[in-house]
Amino acid sequence: MASSGTKRVESSGKIANLTASKGPFPIGFLCRNSASTYQSGSLQILDTFAVQYGDLIPNRVYLRVPNGSLWFGSYVHGTHRIEGLENFMRYYDVKPYQLLCVQYVGVADFLVEIFNCYAVEIDYGLKDIPLHNGSVCENNVGNLVSDFSELTEVDLDKLSSLLHYNGSSSMPVAYELLISDKHLKNESSTQVLNTEACVQLGLDDSITWIQFGFKTHRWNISLKWENGSAYFDHEWSKFATASKLRESDICLLLYTSHPQKFEIVIFDKLSIANFYRGGIEDGKGLLKFFKFMTYETVVTGELEIPRLFVEQFGMLLKENIKLYLGDGMEYQAYFLEGSNLLIDLKKLLAAYSVEENNVICFEFVGRSSFYVSVYNSSGMDIFNHKDKKLLLKDFLKGLEDGAIALTDRELDNIEGTTGLEVENLVQSVTGEHEIPIRKHRRLEQLKGVINYFTVVLKPSNVNQSGHGVYVARHLFRIYRSWNSYTMVNLIRRGECWKVGVCIKRRICRFGRGWDDFRKDNDLKEGDRVKFTHVSDKTFQVRVGVYV
Repeated sequence: MASSGTKRVESSGKIANLTASKGPFPIGFLCRNSASTYQSGSLQILDTFAVQYGDLIPNRVYLRVPNGSLWFGSYVHGTHRIEGLENFMRYYDVKPYQLLCVQYVGVADFLVEIFNCYAVEIDYGLKDIPLHNGSVCENNVGNLVSDFSELTEVDLDKLSSLLHYNGSSSMPVAYELLISDKHLKNESSTQVLNTEACVQLGLDDSITWIQFGFKTHRWNISLKWENGSAYFDHEWSKFATASKLRESDICLLLYTSHPQKFEIVIFDKLSIANFYRGGIEDGKGLLKFFKFMTYETVVTGELEIPRLFVEQFGMLLKENIKLYLGDGMEYQAYFLEGSNLLIDLKKLLAAYSVEENNVICFEFVGRSSFYVSVYNSSGMDIFNHKDKKLLLKDFLKGLEDGAIALTDRELDNIEGTTGLEVENLVQSVTGEHEIPIRKHRRLEQLKGVINYFTVVLKPSNVNQSGHGVYVARHLFRIYRSWNSYTMVNLIRRGECWKVGVCIKRRICRFGRGWDDFRKDNDLKEGDRVKFTHVSDKTFQVRVGVYV
């Protein structure tokens, strides 16, 4: 019997009945196109790939994108770069901090997929851009010009924040600001945050300044108050100009460790429309996204699906998600609508030794199913050296021929069932004899059904000063707006203790004031403590074996 949660991709037959490509080609790898390696008109090829396969590559090569267009370039063996790509990079608006997934098909042929800073694959459709002759050998789109507008340091910083938000585990959003024409009038005083926004952000007329910025560039903005609304001084106009804000852009204000300092992520109204519009008939999925693996993702087995993907295809995702990999294995995960979380990935991550700084690409093929590619920390596809590999085209052909069956039967009504009914439901879908109590419980937690958590006190909770317990992650919806200045109430036996919190990304633990609470209640290592959230920033606490 297959291990719990996994099984071979099969319906009426075995994996051998599917057409699988034999090695060694194609060879998959990533080009991260960082700010340090980015050069206009030149693509840095992954060193690990170049060392192993560079001798096979001729000087004249071509890049093939999914819609069939071919772009010529010159491979420079000494630098591991493909030069002469000015037209290619301008046509597809290739910038720093964008990811390219490359498959070396052999000899001079590279298949390239381009991802924008929203962590989704771009649209390769024909564009009304003038060209120079000589770059495109098929799908003639005219003549390109190769003048690249220079990217400023602020542009690079803006792209870095955008990629980090979408490509890594997303940071909590404090507020979404839709830019209108009134925000862009370049006046000495501009109403940016209305009363409702200020309340949501925890700002009032006692606060005289606020800071907006990206990873390194920041603007300190003085505030004036009128009827509960915040008016920004001229520094706001400087920020808007440097950031090239336009009407209908969306500014996401992200929490930082300081309640008056916000990291800004800008969703550009033009670039958010640039996502893949092909489909299964092109031998590809409907849309592909990637995620950088972080320490948090590896430990929790959870990642946040990029916002742009969810906006386009989230309505097609059901709770029960199927993930198919190049070795023919199928894993199950769960999608939590509202939080955009893909959870229960621990088995997949462990099976392929996925670590921090690895990259996983998810190609949506419909029916709540994804074809998944995994890249190690060096940027190479982990299935490159398999004798037989289930490529996406083979997988899609298996779907077409009926060798792989995607079912619509999902665990949609799991909350109203008994334990035995849940077990039977899962067995009917997966063929696996497992009782999904843990999965059921996790789904309840993330949907807000469970508002408590229970811990057994560790030595660090009683011996280290100010090192309180960690608040369970399923309560993130509660503590997402907290910061390092937040104080919570811990109530036990009619008494209340004020305790501070320590927040880092999505992780929260109790801090200052915890020692007093622990000592006053004579808590010791091994004690079992239950925290129930009863109201805003307030927990009811119980201690004992049976809590």
